[in-house]
Amino acid sequence: MAAAGIATGLTCGVASASTLPAAPAPTASGVSFPIGTSVAAISVSPDGRQAYLVSATTNSVRILDLQTRTIVASVPVGREPDNVSFDASGTFAYVCNLGDDTVSVIDTATQQVVRTLPVAPEAGVGELAVQTTPTGDMLYIDGTKSGRLYQVDTSTGVVESVAVTSEPTTALLVGDDVVVADFSSDAVDVVDTATMTVTKTAHRPDQGWTINGAVLPGATTVTLGGPAGTAWFDAATGTFLGGAAGTAPGNPMGTATGTDGADTYALYGSFPDGKPQPGVIQVLNNTTHTDVTTIPVPQQSWHLAAAPGEILITHGNPNANNDTLQFIPEP
Repeated sequence: MAAAGIATGLTCGVASASTLPAAPAPTASGVSFPIGTSVAAISVSPDGRQAYLVSATTNSVRILDLQTRTIVASVPVGREPDNVSFDASGTFAYVCNLGDDTVSVIDTATQQVVRTLPVAPEAGVGELAVQTTPTGDMLYIDGTKSGRLYQVDTSTGVVESVAVTSEPTTALLVGDDVVVADFSSDAVDVVDTATMTVTKTAHRPDQGWTINGAVLPGATTVTLGGPAGTAWFDAATGTFLGGAAGTAPGNPMGTATGTDGADTYALYGSFPDGKPQPGVIQVLNNTTHTDVTTIPVPQQSWHLAAAPGEILITHGNPNANNDTLQFIPEP
């Protein structure tokens, strides 16, 4: 699950900053169904038609057709996969494997792993960002254990790295920069991908640490979610633009950008005194940096993603190995 994955050093995120294109209307908004495994992460393809559900318990990725609401494939990957990200075209999906510090490359057309890329021994491979270049896709992966950001050229397998924040847990690609935020401090670094150097360092005004984040479409801004709330950070200037306090009591489990880019969704799972209680999705306006509304969600809600017209969340007891995927209409 998200909290466990972060603590051990692995959470990958969607790197594309483009708005999801329109897709046919969902056939069953508001419904839910059992998945048959514990989900470590969920990500929606750039065309908005499929969701990739990562299962660390089965070392696989289940592919869900969002129009038919059916699982169309189960793809074996590396050990202890903990998240998945797509290139901008949706041609490949990249899965971070916590258990062996590798990335499995899935061809989305054939729904098979076509390559496994090593990152670095004991890197603690973490948040993954994808950049499509003329010569191939570049992966940017933070190493929570090593305190470094890794660049992996998928065409050659060459790995380069640079020291960043002490315990990086979020890597978000914005143009030619990667924003790297920290799990144990309020530090945020901006890395120039051309030179693999840190060009800016900032600190969250709320003095909180970061668990996850999302890139706003068509902008140089990212949202960074943590226990203190959500902060908006501009990668171009290296400055914070605003912030909103989180929903208490609660632990931030995931952050996603609405499909039209107007709102950010922050999922909070509530665990007062260690006991799970129903949580909420906090809906935040990306212009005013203020609360819009909250959406109640079931207890033990762990992950979310945005698809055209709806929000996807997973919830369930991780020990039961049978999470439920729920579809919520976008507000």
